[in-house]
Amino acid sequence: MSNKPFVYQEPFPLKKDDTEYYLLSSDYVSVAEFAGQEVLKS
Repeated sequence: MSNKPFVYQEPFPLKKDDTEYYLLSSDYVSVAEFAGQEVLKS
């Protein structure tokens, strides 16, 4: 076993995402409504 002490870390730390995204294609993807919310449909 390791001698290092346990240090808790958030599994998925949430922070501001500065990634720039752009649309590659809208082929084969649409939006549908489910339970009052819009969801992606392929």
